[in-house]
Amino acid sequence: MRLEEEIFYPAVRGGPSPEAAASLDSFLDGHLRTASALEELSGMRAEGRAYGLLVERLRLNLERHFREVERGLFVEARRRLSERGLRDLGSLMAGRRAVAGCASSLWWRRRASA
Repeated sequence: MRLEEEIFYPAVRGGPSPEAAASLDSFLDGHLRTASALEELSGMRAEGRAYGLLVERLRLNLERHFREVERGLFVEARRRLSERGLRDLGSLMAGRRAVAGCASSLWWRRRASA
């Protein structure tokens, strides 16, 4: 989430269409909801109906977020940034991700190869 918030979103915000700019706020709100749900989960026992419902809600929210980013912001980034700009952005994010110790992210690898 931090990579998107600190690097990707500002790069797209640098000159997005009004639709993309409005979407950025929505995506950031989604990140806050995700962080809140993860915090709540960390304080719960991994059993029972409430835990299962929260995990399911989190899964659905994340899947929706991924679809929206892929169909909206990724398209906007391709429209707004040159090939070199996209490569530079990807390199910057990959470097930051490696420093943060999350280089094995399967989701990121799948997105990067698309």
